[in-house]
Amino acid sequence: FQIVTCLLSTVLITFTVKMFNRIPNQSQRAQINIKRATTTLFIQFGIFILLLLIPVVLIASQALAVFHLLGPYPFLVAVTCFFSHGLFISIVSIVMSKDHRSTIASFLCTKKRQVKVVT
Repeated sequence: FQIVTCLLSTVLITFTVKMFNRIPNQSQRAQINIKRATTTLFIQFGIFILLLLIPVVLIASQALAVFHLLGPYPFLVAVTCFFSHGLFISIVSIVMSKDHRSTIASFLCTKKRQVKVVT
């Protein structure tokens, strides 16, 4: 079950990255930030899977017995937290690009009051 969850998480991450790459008007800086965030995400994901699966495969201890009794829920929670963390990194990378900064600022800020000068 853990392996299926890992594969589904990988598909979700790949799909999310493809969706980010389809966003129009990306500057070169935004594309570089997205690539860095994606690389970091996959490296962290690989380390996460290794740290989780190697003890499960190699060691049969009481802690793993407790983990087995709890079922897949701790694993699902960990994958969900990990995926949302990577998603947050990617979103921040896009937001910090020059193209999207002005759009977000204009969306969040109200229109400036125009002052009429009477002569």
